[in-house]
Amino acid sequence: MVDCKEIDINGQEMDESGYYLKIKIDFITRRIGVMICNSDNVDIEEFWGRQSQDIYHAILNDNRSSDWFTDPTHVAYLGKELKKAEITLATGGSYYQE
Repeated sequence: MVDCKEIDINGQEMDESGYYLKIKIDFITRRIGVMICNSDNVDIEEFWGRQSQDIYHAILNDNRSSDWFTDPTHVAYLGKELKKAEITLATGGSYYQE
């Protein structure tokens, strides 16, 4: 068994690739969007779907994903945030991206 230590999410570093994610929920169309942004704050690609697994599969199967994610924790972050967004969409609550 591994006893995991607590980490400070505010002190986490950006992915060295310079890319980051913005996640949005559209309650009208009932879809979740992920915008891949470059270091100049420009959206370079958008992925939209209703279920988290559909979105992260589309992102990770994109030929550019190895450019966007050089740190495995960034991929884990994507999965965590997409699941939070999916639950928010289902419950009608509020979503805050960490």
